[in-house]
Amino acid sequence: MGRWGNVRLLASGAICSAVILVALFAPWLAPSDPLVMNTGMRLLPAAPTHPLGTDEFGRDILSRLLWGSRASLLVAVGSVTVAMAIGTTLGLSASFFGGGMEQVAMRAVDVVVSFPPIFLAMGIVALVGSSVATLVVVIGILYNPQFARLTFALGKRIMSEPFVEAARAIGASNGRIMVQHLLPNIVPSLVIQASLSAAAAILLESGLSFLGLGVQAPTPSWGLMISEARGYMSQNPGYVAWPSAVIAGTILAINTFGDALRDTLDPQLRGR
Repeated sequence: MGRWGNVRLLASGAICSAVILVALFAPWLAPSDPLVMNTGMRLLPAAPTHPLGTDEFGRDILSRLLWGSRASLLVAVGSVTVAMAIGTTLGLSASFFGGGMEQVAMRAVDVVVSFPPIFLAMGIVALVGSSVATLVVVIGILYNPQFARLTFALGKRIMSEPFVEAARAIGASNGRIMVQHLLPNIVPSLVIQASLSAAAAILLESGLSFLGLGVQAPTPSWGLMISEARGYMSQNPGYVAWPSAVIAGTILAINTFGDALRDTLDPQLRGR
């Protein structure tokens, strides 16, 4: 990877790290309580006491932005973990055992893929209720096919390698072959897929919160802030602009980091 690739990796990684640190230290970074209302200070523009202004309830927008990162990142990390666990298990089992296991696992993945993620998520959340835990599970199930298909394709290729045949020849158990020989060769690709899926999870969570099916008020959430700000764009344009910019910037940074990480870990792309 050339110099530009290193710059991309470092710059996007720094932004992603900054977002994570903001989410971790939001209680100490926020200038005020994001839930405290003050109707006498509604929709104020940026000022020293409120750097990004206030919302329709007089709450500090900067504080809500900082706290909102917690909900978005929690859903992203949790759902990607669920998706990776389910998808990797399905893909690894299908590639290793083949036959009936392959048909059942991959057809189950095809069923999930056949539904648009946003509509399927809306349906499930509407039935079981909205909470952070529900969003983690639902989004995790929706994004497991990416991990399953990736693991299956890589597992099929690795199964034909001589070292796998050698492990079989010396009597290694199926579990040992899968854990010690297949999985380590798949992990780098899974890490890259995880970074890209995290960006998609943030976008989906924001969309559901915007529609009122995600994080519920008064808990701060970037998508919920945009939904609440729609009716007040003329009074305080920054109210909708700031959460929109934060979502776009975070997703761009995560996607760039994933692309740069792929270029770093894939030997065929180095030097391009």
